[in-house]
Amino acid sequence: MNKENNKLTKSEEQKLEEWRKKMEDDNTAMNEGKKFLMSCCKTQYDIDEKLKKISRELQSKIQIQKEDLNEDEMNILKDSLYGIGIDNGYHLIEITPDKLQVLVNNLRGNLIKEFNCTTYAEKMLIDTIINSYIRNLNYSKKLLNTTELGKTSPEINGYIKEMSKEIDRANRHFLSSLQTLKELKQPDLKVNIKANTAFFGKKQEFNNKKE
Repeated sequence: MNKENNKLTKSEEQKLEEWRKKMEDDNTAMNEGKKFLMSCCKTQYDIDEKLKKISRELQSKIQIQKEDLNEDEMNILKDSLYGIGIDNGYHLIEITPDKLQVLVNNLRGNLIKEFNCTTYAEKMLIDTIINSYIRNLNYSKKLLNTTELGKTSPEINGYIKEMSKEIDRANRHFLSSLQTLKELKQPDLKVNIKANTAFFGKKQEFNNKKE
């Protein structure tokens, strides 16, 4: 488009006419509109697009050119850290109190190794387990600090009651998530039973065979 007089060239006018004619069909118009919106979303929120930009532009700027990133480039890095949060644990560390961030990172790495977690679902359960554990620590500390005041009041008693509930809730979340992960990682159980008409496995099959 000619930016000076806002007029289209003949080639652009032809393309516009062809486009309008093509959009007269309802199904085509709806499909094109959907594709356009999906492409807008992909450009802004798709982690793959951000990773390509990082490797092609930002990484060399930092590591080779030794230049500082501008605000927009820093935002791309930050968004991307969140985007691969299931892989690197950044989203979990970021919501953790500073004093516990090293602990969280260490726990996450060791638990992933311990349970041999390879899928996103498994790693999400690990995050839930750690989050519940950290909540337990935080609420327990608050409860301890309150009881060490050496005094009581209706407000303090109510606070202690709420902290006790939160500790109990965090414990239940921790145990249920841990049990779910253990069940998910448990190998398939196969049982063979010799009888007149029986073979049982993961998929039930029956053999009518007499010994």
